[in-house]
Amino acid sequence: MRGFTLVELVLVIMIMGILAAVVGPRFFDRKVFDERLFFEETVSAVRYAQKLALASGCLTEISLGTVGYHLRRAANCTSGAFSAEVQGPDSQTPFANTEVPTG
Repeated sequence: MRGFTLVELVLVIMIMGILAAVVGPRFFDRKVFDERLFFEETVSAVRYAQKLALASGCLTEISLGTVGYHLRRAANCTSGAFSAEVQGPDSQTPFANTEVPTG
């Protein structure tokens, strides 16, 4: 007869339970997903700044800090302080993120 013994089945179930208890919380921790999302949004902002600078000829800057990032452009497109907020793709809200993940 072919099959598994009761001891083998119990050992496999115990190993799966231990792995679920140790590894499971890592998959369901929201902090990891929030950190990854913030990273991806920041990379997206840098790419958007590059494309905007190439398309418009305006100098752009991304300010990174402990409170998030802000995307700005030069007021007169060639020089000066980076005081004009870059509008997001919806043309209504500034391209910025101040929701830094905690922890």
